[in-house]
Amino acid sequence: MVHLYKNKTLSLEELKNWLTIMQSSYSKELSCSFAVDESSLKKIIKLLIDRIGEVSISIDCADDVTRQMSSTAQLFNFENPKDKKIQKLHLVARSVEEEKRVSIKWSSIDSRGIFVDIEARDDVVVRLKSDLLDIISGMKLWYEFYGIVEKILFGMLILISIYFSFHFAIIDVEHFNKEPPYSPFKHYLAWFLITFTCPLWLAIYIAMRSLLLPKGVFLVGQGISRYKTLEKVQWSVLVGFFISFAAGIPWAILNLS
Repeated sequence: MVHLYKNKTLSLEELKNWLTIMQSSYSKELSCSFAVDESSLKKIIKLLIDRIGEVSISIDCADDVTRQMSSTAQLFNFENPKDKKIQKLHLVARSVEEEKRVSIKWSSIDSRGIFVDIEARDDVVVRLKSDLLDIISGMKLWYEFYGIVEKILFGMLILISIYFSFHFAIIDVEHFNKEPPYSPFKHYLAWFLITFTCPLWLAIYIAMRSLLLPKGVFLVGQGISRYKTLEKVQWSVLVGFFISFAAGIPWAILNLS
């Protein structure tokens, strides 16, 4: 006895096995900084074609246009100029015969950088999840622990703010204790700086963070040269900042003591 199921002719036993196969899903948002390069992307696409089926590629660009790519060759031939630079890359793989679907998105403008969503048989989900995450781990940037780096930098800026606040407060107290003429302008200026030093540093930090430590980069077209320039700036600015900050701590302690 045979049965027709999803355009397939199956025996009763096969139909029972088919219906009892466990369907599973996996969804994960990965909060990490990434660089999408040609080699890694080709590995992921090959994996999706072998395990799932046909893969579609789309990119969201800075000019608010979503572009569909027919292949990785077309994607990496995209010029990727600054005014049209890639902000999101989306892969979708679907199976025609079975209920299998995978969606992977890289975003340089969202708070979390990578989104992975898999729906398939349980065994397919388990193996594909492991293999995908192995490849994605190789796409992480040197500052992949974005949240930790962010907290360290923010903490350092808070310490700087506290130092300057104390510094301005001491100047104001010393000036206030002096004999007349006393300047109200200098008094209010000192306390204005004490009040707004921390927010000012926070604003500078937020502005510099997106420039120096972007959530994600796409090594496509002009994006490759932009990233090489960024790496030089990162090392010169960040290393210089850490050195100057470390050297300034003893000086600050001596001045406060």
